[in-house]
Amino acid sequence: MKLTLIAAPLAAAALVVGAAVPASAATASPRPSKPHVTASSSLNDIQSTAATVTAHQLDALKALVAKVPSDKTLSDADRTKALAILNDDIAGITALQAAIAADTTAAQAFDDYRTVFTNYRVHAVALPQVHIAEHADRLTAATLPRLQKAQKKLADALAAHSDKNTADVQAAMNDLGAQISTLQSDIDGLPGAALALAPSVFNADHKATSDVSAKLTAATQAAAAAAKDIRSARAGLKR
Repeated sequence: MKLTLIAAPLAAAALVVGAAVPASAATASPRPSKPHVTASSSLNDIQSTAATVTAHQLDALKALVAKVPSDKTLSDADRTKALAILNDDIAGITALQAAIAADTTAAQAFDDYRTVFTNYRVHAVALPQVHIAEHADRLTAATLPRLQKAQKKLADALAAHSDKNTADVQAAMNDLGAQISTLQSDIDGLPGAALALAPSVFNADHKATSDVSAKLTAATQAAAAAAKDIRSARAGLKR
C-alpha cells in the first residue's frame, strides 16, 4: 500500500473538523443587551422596548430559517424539527408583538413583555439548539466517517510496513481509537437532545443548554485530537 494514499482522507478529516461549526452560527445576529424596563415604567416605554426586543428576535430567527433548508449538515428529520421550532417562535413572537402594541395599560404591557423572555427563549434556547444540532449532525455524517477511513488506511499501512510501527506510532494509533470512541459516545443522540430543549426546560434549569453544549464541545475536541493523532501516525510512517 502506498503511504501517500492516507493523505486524502486525512486532509478531508482535518477540513471537516475545522469547519465543524455551522456557517449559520458564525453569522448569527449578536445578542443585544436587554433593555431595562420595570413594572413602574410607562406604557410607551414598555411598548417601545418590547418592539425593539421582539424585532431583533424575529430578525435572528428569520435569518436562521432562511439558512436551514439549504444546510446539508442537518439530517432530514433534524431539519424538519429545527424549522418547526424556529417558525413556531416566529409565529408566537409576532402575535405577542402585536398584543403588546395593542395593550392599553402599562401593567398588561409589562406582563406581556415578560413572556418574551419566559415563553420564547430565542437566544438562550432556540438559536443555540439549532446550531448544536447542525454541528452534531456534521460530526456524525462527515467528520466521524472520514476519521474512521483515515484510521483504517493507517492500520492497513502499518500491517504492510510493520517496521514503521514504532512506540510513538502505536501510541498515536491507540489514542486515535480512544478519541474516535469518545466522539461517537458524545454525539450519540446529541442532535435530538438539543432539539428537545424548550423554554420551559431552560426556565426550570438554566444548565439545560450548557449540558448539551458541553457534550458538543467535548465531541469537537475529540475530533480535533483524533485528527492530530492521524497526523502523528502518518508522520511516523513516512520516516
